[in-house]
Amino acid sequence: MLNINDLEWPGIKFIDPSCRTGRYKKKFYKAFLPCAKDILLDFKNKKILETLYAENLIPETTKSKIKVDGFIEIYRQKTENYNVKSKYWPTTLSKEACLAYIKLNQTLLKYGYGCIDGHTNNFIIQRNSKPLWCDIGSFIPTNNYPYIGLNEFIKCMLYPLILRSQGEIFDPLMREALDGKIPINLMKKVTGVDIAYAGTRENILKHLENFTNTLTFDWKKTTWSEYYTDENISQSFNINNCRAINWKNEPRKLVISRLLKILNPKTVIDLGSNAGVFSIMAATNGAEVLSVEPDDAAACKFLKNIQNKDKGIKIKIMVDKVGNGHEKRGELALALALTHHMFFTHEYRLPIIARELASHTSNSLITEFMPMGLGKLKPIPDPLPENYNLTILTNELTKYFKNVEIIDYDMPKNRAKRILILCTNKISDSALRKIKPEIRPT
Repeated sequence: MLNINDLEWPGIKFIDPSCRTGRYKKKFYKAFLPCAKDILLDFKNKKILETLYAENLIPETTKSKIKVDGFIEIYRQKTENYNVKSKYWPTTLSKEACLAYIKLNQTLLKYGYGCIDGHTNNFIIQRNSKPLWCDIGSFIPTNNYPYIGLNEFIKCMLYPLILRSQGEIFDPLMREALDGKIPINLMKKVTGVDIAYAGTRENILKHLENFTNTLTFDWKKTTWSEYYTDENISQSFNINNCRAINWKNEPRKLVISRLLKILNPKTVIDLGSNAGVFSIMAATNGAEVLSVEPDDAAACKFLKNIQNKDKGIKIKIMVDKVGNGHEKRGELALALALTHHMFFTHEYRLPIIARELASHTSNSLITEFMPMGLGKLKPIPDPLPENYNLTILTNELTKYFKNVEIIDYDMPKNRAKRILILCTNKISDSALRKIKPEIRPT
């Protein structure tokens, strides 16, 4: 029997009347209080949790053998290495989460239950970028509460989508609203939409489902949203078994594919992933992948292309830029076709680029140097700056990795020249402090 103080209890407030979330030995548990006795009996007799899992609405949830003083039952939910907060979801994933919440409540209603909560923090992203509701402690009988959770859902999930549907210019505001930071009255004024509901919970949920399905989103065409066509992306999958195809006619992809097999990382972060060709390649090699792409349109296109594929691969898509490496890090970081854009477009110096890329990995990095800068067959700009060269970049990378290797290979004609850089055996933060105190640990 564990003492209540043996677990960590995240959060500063507990809204759920019958359950608490605790962490023990890096695993998360749902701990039910004695007042939840009847609810737990329903879970068991009606197989509610099994049904929700089968319908892809909650993560795999099983009763745990551990006992905690003051609680009558403990459940453990399966977790994965990466999760993505709602602020960084592709827009279309936010819509999918809205529909998932409605479907969750429609299924619960069949058993006389509903969610007391309606905010995005109770969603985790698992499997193939699937939003799953993790807070099973928020399920309560709806007998005396026909509208439970709906006000919060409309404020924190539906109104942000309505706002985004009115134009891409509202994207930053939508992302703040998904965290519940904008009052509902303000959202009504900004969107010009006043959502009111009455009647049975079943009819309200159906109305919300129909309304959510009508929401559409537009994006301006950008270099990145059109960088790959749908046909390019589909080539990354063998539709039947989701294994990487043979890249013998694509030397760059062939080399990267072989490196992935040699390194065999369990976790990969793909920086500037765009359509996710290399994310898919890493995932089909067995890694769990966090695919980071700053362009929402490109991220949504990638999401659409992977969601109906093999459920056995694990790719999470995050709309964000390079940086904050402590929050998004893998055993391997991929930073392909990226350094020249960081240098010329965002005006990062190569030492800063090396530091930022290194911050995203605990062990290895595969990156590229474009000797023509932004050009294809001729340098752009011409001449290239003296502080943009391969030697400077590799020298900077040696400050963070014990091994830095240049991999040159023949490129097809009329293709921009690329030089692969493989960095392995990252120097630990503590070693960096001792050996090179002028370098900020990553």
